[in-house]
This record gives sequence, structure tokens and C-alpha cells, in this order.
Amino acid sequence: MFVFHFEKQRVVLKLSVVDGGIQFIVEDTGIGIPAAEAERIFDEFVQLNEYYDGTGIGLTVARSLARRLGGDVVLDTTYTAGARFVFTLPW
Repeated sequence: MFVFHFEKQRVVLKLSVVDGGIQFIVEDTGIGIPAAEAERIFDEFVQLNEYYDGTGIGLTVARSLARRLGGDVVLDTTYTAGARFVFTLPW
């Protein structure tokens, strides 16, 4: 597990082996993402909060790469302390 601290926020990267693959789990302590937006955030140029930097393309690219490799990236909507993304790749 890797933990990164940025000012008052924290980002954690966890790696785990699952049946047939590996998972990269990224958790942060940011503002979170409403469950209703769980799929829309993967659309190109979507930003839920205009006050944060970025172009809204990163999650689109990450999901596209994961799917081309036979995996996926999803938002874990059960996580409530910020946001948790699960990136799964097959062996």
C-alpha cells in the first residue's frame, strides 16, 4: 500500500490479486462523487466541479486503456470518505 499526503488530503494506492487478475484501488479523501454520476464521470470532458483543475479526460483514457487490456475501471459507490476507483486487469 502506498499513501500520499497533499496538504489536508490523502491518496492511497492498494494492489490486490483477485481471481484471474489484479486490482489497483485508488482512494482519496476529496469531495467524493455522487453515485448518480458514477458512469457520467467516465465521459469525455466531464467535470463535476468547475473549481478544480483538469480537462475531464483522465478517467475516459484510463477506462479506455483498461478495457483494451480486457479489464475495467469503476467507481466504488459504497465508499463515502472521498472517492475510490477500482482498476481491474486480467492475468
